[in-house]
Order: sequence, then structure tokens, then C-alpha cells
Amino acid sequence: MLKKALLCILALLFCLSFASCAKSNVYNLSYSSDGSEKIDYIYFEDDFAVYVIGGLMTAEIENEPMLLEQALTEGNISVSELLASAEEDASNNKLERVSYPDGSVQYNYEGFVMLRLNTYTGLRDIYFLPVGMGYYDIVK
Repeated sequence: MLKKALLCILALLFCLSFASCAKSNVYNLSYSSDGSEKIDYIYFEDDFAVYVIGGLMTAEIENEPMLLEQALTEGNISVSELLASAEEDASNNKLERVSYPDGSVQYNYEGFVMLRLNTYTGLRDIYFLPVGMGYYDIVK
């Protein structure tokens, strides 16, 4: 009996160790630069317009890479889920979160930046940017 209890405790500790090391960027978002500064409008959902500047964004859906535009359009991911994932990663100190006076929020991932920009029209535009760009590059 003691052996079974000890085995259960070890199994629980093993599972908890994996849970505490949960992967950030759960959709395995990836940015690929095309060397331009072109702004591509890729999606609109309720209050969110999504743009990618200077490249392509991909996401991993069921272990398959897919253009973020396609994943959003087909309903595999929602903008709200992307924002919730970024917010969770920021609260777990897995990425840097920067807030601005107008309510905009910038999430600095390892290979790209995700910016939720509050606009005067009430839209909350989402921008995916190359590393090195940020809030002030968009609002200038």
C-alpha cells in the first residue's frame, strides 16, 4: 500500500513538473521577414483588425504549420485566444509585456512583436512586427 502511494506521489510530481514548464507561445507563432516594410491586412473579427508588417506569420494547428491568416479565417484560432495566450505568457514572465497610456499593449516574443493597438475608432488593431519595431513605429 505504501509503495502504491509513493508511486502515485512520484507520478503526480512528474506531471506537475511538466505543467510548470508549460510552453509559451502555445500556437507556435512564427514570423518570417520578407525584408519589406509592407503592411498586410490579414483578418477582421468583431473589434479586431489584424496586420502583419514586413513578412508572414504562421501558426501551428494540430502539429501542422499554417498561415496565421488561414488559421484565423478557418476558425482554428481566434484573435481573443491569441491575446489571452500572450497575456498568460506575460503573467508567467515568459515574455515582456509593455503597456502604453492609450491602453495599447506590446508583447515582445523571441522572434517577433505582437502589438494590440487601441484606435480612436474603437477598433483594437493587432500588429505582428519584426523584432526592433514597436508601438512608436506604428503610431508615428
